[in-house]
This record gives sequence, C-alpha cells and structure tokens, in this order.
Amino acid sequence: MARMDGPGGYGHLEHLIARHGWAVQAVMADGESPPYAYTVGLERRGLPEVIVFGIPYPDSLGILNELARRATSGEVELVAGAVVDGLNDIGVRMALVDVDDSGGHLLAANTHAKHGVRPVRALQLVYPSPDLWGPWPWEQQDTALPLLGPVPAALS
Repeated sequence: MARMDGPGGYGHLEHLIARHGWAVQAVMADGESPPYAYTVGLERRGLPEVIVFGIPYPDSLGILNELARRATSGEVELVAGAVVDGLNDIGVRMALVDVDDSGGHLLAANTHAKHGVRPVRALQLVYPSPDLWGPWPWEQQDTALPLLGPVPAALS
C-alpha cells in the first residue's frame, strides 16, 4: 500500500497520504537503535500514529498497513492495552502501548500533522520477543527493543 522509500521525499509522502489515507516511514538501524517504521497521516483521520521497532522494513510496512487498514475501517480500535492478532503471515499477537512523546521518533508524522497538535498522539505496536512467542518486553530483564511509554494495566 503506502510506502515512503521512493524519489520525491516528503512531497512523495504527501502524495501517498492523499492517495491511500496514510503512509509508512521507515528508519534504518544506526548501531545504537534498532530499525523502526511508523505511520504518517492517521492523525488526519483523528487516529493516533503507530510505531513499531525491530521488524525489517518490508515486514513492518505490511504490518502497519494492515493495522491502519483495520483501524480506518473500524475493525480495530487504536487504544493502549489492545491486543491485535493476524497482522502478519505468522499470526503473532501484538499489543498497543501509549507513546509518551512522539517528537523524537515520528519526525515525518509531526512535520505533516494537520491538526496543529504536536507532538502527535501515537501508540507503539509491541510484540513478544525475542522469539515472537515468548514474554512481552516488559516481562523480560533485558530487551533490545525500546518501550516509549507506560505498560497499560490491562497488559501487565
């Protein structure tokens, strides 16, 4: 669906948002941080943007597009504490956690926000790691994936 890796930079991003209703922006790993991807444009529909860490771009693109599709069609409510299944081919359960401050990670989403509220409201899509079927990151002593907000009571 929507992706932001072609020529044209942010103009291309605006084109994707106009055409599909949202886009997905990828950020490569930099040695200190894992790769991540996030939506841009859901804020224009009154929904929070969504970020996911540690999943390679082609997979994160599919996961975020599927979640955005479900959210914009009313199939899924984007709220902290929700658990969502079936966003990828292997059916890993994923949960949504509030992001305290989207300003540091969701740069394009904050740049393109239309409602004037910055930083934009965002949720982090979190999955069990390291084997995708194990405990949630907050249940582990050591995890390489950042958690950008508090764990909802429904998940702890």
